Amino acid sequence: MTYQTTIDKFLNEKRIAIVGVSRNPSDYSRAVFRKFLQLGYLAIPVNPNADEIDGIPCFPDVTAIAHPPSAALLLTSAESTWDELQGCSNAGIKLIWSRHHLDERAKDFCEAAGMLVVDGYCPFLFFPDSAGVHKLHGLLLKLVGQYPEKEPAFPVVG
Repeated sequence: MTYQTTIDKFLNEKRIAIVGVSRNPSDYSRAVFRKFLQLGYLAIPVNPNADEIDGIPCFPDVTAIAHPPSAALLLTSAESTWDELQGCSNAGIKLIWSRHHLDERAKDFCEAAGMLVVDGYCPFLFFPDSAGVHKLHGLLLKLVGQYPEKEPAFPVVG
């Protein structure tokens, strides 16, 4: 389960690897990447098939970043997420945001590695200036009970 406190921790990091940023300027991943930059983050692009993204040097994987950040946003395909999680673990990255929902094996891996995970949410839902379709999407998630809750102050028993 993803809690709002995990999302807040992730968004409080100012240096974030954006894994899977597309070379295509009109791709969703590029919009997310540019939004992080616009909001003042040091967004580090990661794509093994690109030397740079929007003029910023790109890394082939997170382990190639000289001083890896504490957080990584995975915008990769669901099939390659497992490999990216292992790379993040090897790089010491403890805050993960996966755009695709993780399977149980990946969740167990993250828990064993001490990683906090935002699982399956679109980052645009949580940017401070989100509007339009993103605001509507957030409202719909709240109405159907799928919006992240605040983490309980005390462990839930039962």
